[in-house]
Amino acid sequence: MTNAYRFSLGVLFLANALCAVASECSETALTPADPNPDEYAVMHISMFGAVPDNTCSDHFAFEAAAEWFTARGGNGELHFDDGLYIVGHQDPGISPDFYKEGRTPLHFKDCANLNLVGGSDTRIKYDDRLYYGAFDHTTGDALLYPCGVACATVEDMTTIGICIHLERCSYVSITDLTLDGNMNNVWIGGAPNGGEGTQLQHTGIVLNDSWELDLDHLNVFQFC
Repeated sequence: MTNAYRFSLGVLFLANALCAVASECSETALTPADPNPDEYAVMHISMFGAVPDNTCSDHFAFEAAAEWFTARGGNGELHFDDGLYIVGHQDPGISPDFYKEGRTPLHFKDCANLNLVGGSDTRIKYDDRLYYGAFDHTTGDALLYPCGVACATVEDMTTIGICIHLERCSYVSITDLTLDGNMNNVWIGGAPNGGEGTQLQHTGIVLNDSWELDLDHLNVFQFC
């Protein structure tokens, strides 16, 4: 895909599900040395602390990997071994910001010549414990219509965020990944502004001011 200045990929899926079992722990994020920042680097997500197929969150290991490649301007490839990785983390908002705001596990900025490579069964799934919609920022209770249209403010809004965000990047490929937004197992709040004119962020892939992109063999579902 070329000359993509803004592209968002996701699936609209509405549900009335409460949160299920949360991840029990968080992997320790690692920041390996980069002895040759001018040379093409081949890295694996495990080098940053991610471990698939357990109950621990890999979110901060993913953030560490994205920051590592952003610091060197890309120029390399990041491999994701087969298995299930758990991501998703929400920071509490500081007034007048959102009640909870989702962090992006893979946010690359000003990168070129970057390849994200999965395997035959690489799955990145959002945690079960996340909030989405409008919640009373003083009590944490869901704001349901019609109160949403009268009561919800920006302080009550909650986002899950973006899974992969490319910002001012070029010559990037993303291949062989499954991204699961897990909308069946998030805690759904009310609709901000009564459901009129507000779309809160929970997106698989967003491309901003990026070009010469190759997206191949991706399975992206259960996002909004």
